Amino acid sequence: MKYYLYAAASLVFALIGCNHKEQNSPEAAVEGFITAVNKNDFAQAKLYGDSTVIAQMTQIEEMLGVYKGEIPQNPKIDFKVIEVTPTDPQSAIVTYSISETETYKQLKVRQIEGQWKVTLDLQEAAPMPEKP
Repeated sequence: MKYYLYAAASLVFALIGCNHKEQNSPEAAVEGFITAVNKNDFAQAKLYGDSTVIAQMTQIEEMLGVYKGEIPQNPKIDFKVIEVTPTDPQSAIVTYSISETETYKQLKVRQIEGQWKVTLDLQEAAPMPEKP
């Protein structure tokens, strides 16, 4: 019985470890950021960004703070990563779309202290892939 508990605990920790790697990826950072912005959850969006994102989300929160009513949320998005183009070992350009009819968009991500974060500093951009 004791061995079954150890095996079960090991399996749980292994699944948590595997899941953590998937959550710390360029794709996950962009998807989390875009989803939070789409829900107008700017505090959550800040968690997925670097200092440039935090500053921009703070400005948006302050501008929208003048509205006393409920800020409507955007409709559900169909987020899809098209391509991840590494620019160096610590940064990449993620090309994505949020609907079938929309053109592709790009966000730059970089690793900060081991975590992938969205940055709004787009000094370099990858060529846009052609829509199939």
